[in-house]
Parts: sequence; C-alpha cells; structure tokens
Amino acid sequence: MPRVSQWVPAGDDHELRLAAGVLECRDAQGRAVDPPPPQVAATRAYPAWALLNHPGDAEAALATLPALTQAARADPHDAVPIYQAAAHGLPAPHLPVYFEQAARELAARAVGLTAKDIASFAARLAESFPPGQALDGLIETAAGRAAADRPPWPRLPRQLSALAKAAGRDELAEHRRLLERLLPLPVTRRFPLGLWKTWRPTLVRIAQNSPRTQGRLLDLLPYADHIDGWWLDFLDECGALEAVCGTAVPEARPAGGAAAWLARAVQHPRLNETARLRKDRVRRPLPPELLALIPRMSAELIADGVPVRLDGTGDGARKIDLRVLEACLADGVPVAPPVPPAELGLDDWLRWRADDEDLPATAADPSFGPRLLAAAAANPDHSRMPGVWAVPALRPHLPLPAGPDGPVPHPLDDRHVTASLRGLRPAGPPWSPVRGDLYRIEVIAALLRNPSLPVRIENHLTDLYRLTGRMGAVALRAATACTPEVHRRRLLLLLDVWSRTPFADPAARLRTAVVTTQEQIVHNSNGTAVMVLFQGRDGRLFLESLTGEGDPLEGRSVAERADLSCGWDEADRLRAFADLVNERGPVPWDPAAATHLAGRVGISEPAAKLVMATFPEVDDGSYPGEPARKLLGLRTEEADRARAELTGLTHDRRLALFADALPDRPADLWKPDAMITVADQVADTWLKPPTA
Repeated sequence: MPRVSQWVPAGDDHELRLAAGVLECRDAQGRAVDPPPPQVAATRAYPAWALLNHPGDAEAALATLPALTQAARADPHDAVPIYQAAAHGLPAPHLPVYFEQAARELAARAVGLTAKDIASFAARLAESFPPGQALDGLIETAAGRAAADRPPWPRLPRQLSALAKAAGRDELAEHRRLLERLLPLPVTRRFPLGLWKTWRPTLVRIAQNSPRTQGRLLDLLPYADHIDGWWLDFLDECGALEAVCGTAVPEARPAGGAAAWLARAVQHPRLNETARLRKDRVRRPLPPELLALIPRMSAELIADGVPVRLDGTGDGARKIDLRVLEACLADGVPVAPPVPPAELGLDDWLRWRADDEDLPATAADPSFGPRLLAAAAANPDHSRMPGVWAVPALRPHLPLPAGPDGPVPHPLDDRHVTASLRGLRPAGPPWSPVRGDLYRIEVIAALLRNPSLPVRIENHLTDLYRLTGRMGAVALRAATACTPEVHRRRLLLLLDVWSRTPFADPAARLRTAVVTTQEQIVHNSNGTAVMVLFQGRDGRLFLESLTGEGDPLEGRSVAERADLSCGWDEADRLRAFADLVNERGPVPWDPAAATHLAGRVGISEPAAKLVMATFPEVDDGSYPGEPARKLLGLRTEEADRARAELTGLTHDRRLALFADALPDRPADLWKPDAMITVADQVADTWLKPPTA
C-alpha cells in the first residue's frame, strides 16, 4: 500500500485518507479537521469506514475503489455482479458495511427503472446480497423512488417481508420503517389498489397503535379507481374513523376538522384516477360506506357547529349529492347553503334511486326544500316526471303531471315493470322514462276510446296485448312467494292498470289484425284499430275495438285476424285479487304442487317448481338467484338444468298454461291445497295440443 492513500468520501461533505499510517480528515473546502467530527467518526460509507475502524485492512478496502467506480457507471442490473466480485477479497467484518454501501448506491440509481424492471431488480438484490443489506437497500430503493414521485411496485410488501424474515428482523418494524417515510409523500395517493390490499394487514396493525398514522391515513384519500368504499372500510378497521366521530386523540384528527373531512370525502370519488388523468369527472354513486358513516359522525359534526360544504370545489359540474344531503339533514347536521352555480344532483339521484328511497328531510328543509322542489318541477319535456312522482316527499308539492300525449305517466312506471315480466314475454320495446309499459297500455286504451288523441307512434308500440285473457300468469306471479317485493309491487300495479282498460271488459269486442298499410290509427263507424307492432317487412299488427257490425279496417289488405277476450281477467276480479295480495301477503309456497305437476306432465321436479313459480326469469342465464333457489329448494345446478328444460316453451304457451288456472273466487287461492288445484289446471292445459 502507498504511504499516502487517496481521499475517500466519509459523508457530510468530509473525506478521509491514511498518510504514513495516520488518519487525516478534511472538509469540503479542503481544510484539515482533527479530530474527525462525530458524524464522520460514525460513518457507514465504504471504504471510509474501514480506514476509521480497521486501518490494518485499509489496503483491501481501498482495492475496491475501481470496482465501486465501475459499478457506479453501470446499469443497476449490471452493477450487482461487479459489487459481488469486488467483495471476494474483503475481510469478513467488512462485508456488512460494504454491501450496505453497495445497496445504497444501487437504490439511488434504481429510481429511474420501470415498474417491471424494479421488481426484478429487487429480486436480484435479495438473491445477491446478504439479507440485512438487501433489506436496507430495498427500503432505500422504495423510499428514493417515492421521493422522486414514483409509486412502489406491487411485489414490494412481500419482498420486504421475506427479507425481514431472512435477516432475522422484526417484520412489522421494518414495514413501519418504510411506511413512515412513504405516507407523508404526495405519491402515496397514487398507490394502486392492489398495493393497498397487500399492505392492509400490516397497516392495520401499525395504525391501531399509532394515532399519528391514523391521522395520516385519514387525510390521505387515495386516487385509485374503485377504492373509495374499500378505503373507508380499511380506515374503520384501523380505528382512524373514530377521529371524525369525536372519540380520538387530537393527533389522529383530520386537517380542518370533521366537516372539512366529510366535504373532501364526498368530492373525492369524483377525482378518481381515471377522471383525474382524463381531465373529466365521472358521475357515479358514492360508496354506501360513506353514507353509513354520516350517522356515526353526526354528533361530532353538530357539536363542532361547522356547516358541511357539499357544493364542490369548482370542479366543473358542481352537483350536490342528494343522498349525502338527505343523510346530513335527517341527523341534524348543519349544511352550508350552496354557492352558485352549484345545484342539486336530482337527475343523478333519480338514476341511482333504490326502491322506496325518499327525501323527506331535504324537502322539509327551509333552505334546500325550495331548491329541491324547483329542480323537480323543472321538467319541460316530461322525461323525469315518472321518477319524480315516485318520490313520496315530492309528490304532494308537485302539480298533477300530464303526459305529452294525454294519459298521465304513472309514478312507478319504471324498469321494474319490464323486469317483473321476464319469462312471460319476449323482449319488448326499450323502456324510457316517458314510454314505460304501463304508459303504453294506457295510451292504447285511451286511443281505443278516443282515436283523435295526438299520439306519436312510438308511444303505442307494445306486445302486451298478448296478455289479454291470459293475466292469470301475471296474477299468480304477483302472489307467488319467490317474487321479489319490488317486482310484486309492479305486477299488482299492472293488474290495477289493466283492470281499467278494455282488455278487462267482458263486453269489449277486441281482435288483432295484420294489415299491409302505412296507417297508424284507423277509425270509422264500425270501430277503431290502433297499430301496436310492426309485423314483417310491410305489415303492421293492429288491435281492433269493434263497435258496429262492419269492419274498422274495411278496404285494406288484412292477412290474418284473431279474436281476443278477457276470460278470467275481468276488471273486478283483477282488482279483488290485487287487494287480497296486499292484505294477506304472498300465497305460501307449496312444494307438493310442483311434485303433483311433475308427475302429471312428465317433467323433472325442479322444472315443475319453476313452472309453478310462473317461469321467473327462465330466459335469463343468471336465474335463479339465491333467495328464489332457497325458497324453491333448488341447488344452483338443478335450477340451471330446469331452466334449460323449459326454454323450449314459447312465451305464448307459458301464458296459456295459467290463463284458466286460478280460481274464479280469488280468495280461494289462499286455501289449503289450492295450489294443487292450480297445478291440475296447468297440467290439463299442458297435456292439450297447443292451439295454432
């Protein structure tokens, strides 16, 4: 070794060398420093550490300098074997500090690697270095990348745990060591959901004993798509939500207090990763976890007395979420009046509204109530009126709605009406807020009474004329225990609407006719014909109401005709049946009726169960759901096979099976063994050849 070695970095802008066996130190200006300051004496920089602590091995330590310089210029992946080769000549006590130095240098240069490359680099680090030094290097790499605004790679938590175990260190302490450096950094908000899910068990253990960590997590509000509900559940498990419910220490409380945090939490899902990157705002329902939190927060929010701002922060469409507003006002939480141009998000609320969801607190509020009623009434094209009229809190304050074509849109004429008939009809015309199934029925009934009404053609297109004389299937489905309540309400409503039309009048003379014509409505002294469907290329299907002895379609090319009669579906019987279902509830499910039907017609018992349940969603490949399967006593595979067994039955055939199956006196359906009698009637029809 030369009498005077070269200067080597010792940290804190100081350098060391050996001159004739004497240690020398200088600062950044080249001035001698004797003795070396404490931070230099404690350095972990290599080979400076060797000069301080093992001067007798200085020659071996200094011999690594060319390799260290070469490795510093190489790609991080290529640098690993260079560091390994240089370590072969070092004394054993030097190796921990040497590899620690190598890991630090690699970590600093790995910041620029892609997510894919950094994961493989970290794996190679673990394979090539001693566990302790590899662990330190891994933590430095992750912290350095985060400081450079690069999120960690997905495998990091598992790699860190594996190295901590291999190094014999406390796994939780090592995760805490890294996370305490990451959580304050802005990049943490952009961590992917998968990374949070992997880290969740560890973070929960850390945060449950650290109010400071709880506070940081509470203020974080990450950007990842679909994380909001998951994040609130995670905060609750950590104990962090106690800070906005008034039971946490000050260190855990969010910035600005509970009201400010709630305002941020409400607006934050509008700033999800997709919306943020695309510079747009994705409107979607807030997570139910947030709505469920508001009652828990109410006491704290009321005590603070700070009104919650729900009108956004100037992000474009500043719409107040009505679910949040209703939850706040219902619990007495003060809410700040909106600042223009903010508005109530009534359209969003109607789009996402659950059945029976209401706005009583908002409608009654002296500040927000008038705004809500004004928004509900601002409906010049009637597109929202059925939905608005379905809201009990709004209905008393609104004028009676009038549809664009005369009949009043029913407040519950929604998608559930269409859904409630699945399995009993082919896919009908698409539902719209103005032209629902009930509305179309009422339009046709109104036209048959008054053909001069100014009606657009799309408002009287429907296939529901097929139900004439075959409402028994609809009635039984309304009374069947496995029918969801939301569908039962619509089916009973359909019975009521139907009872007020000519379709339920025994004196009405109705028939269908396929006609080649461009006309939509035909009327003469013999009656009225209303087009209800397009039929083939040039034909149109008309529904005729006869009032004379002649032909309403006289002089036109009629391809085929079929008479219609109400049969069992008389108006008084339909209304009495609906009243009984409302009073007594569903008819109890009788598995013996399905067994009886299966034995008579030769189908499997699972298929017979679906028949006696009136083919609930037999056309839907996802049928049946768990509640229906449980009630019917069907396993999933049985239900699937039964559905496949019944798909060959046409919709007309399914309706025909129940046309005459119900008792003349509706109350008899609730008698013991009544469903056995219904099964017999269904079997009699089943065994008859279908009529053309």
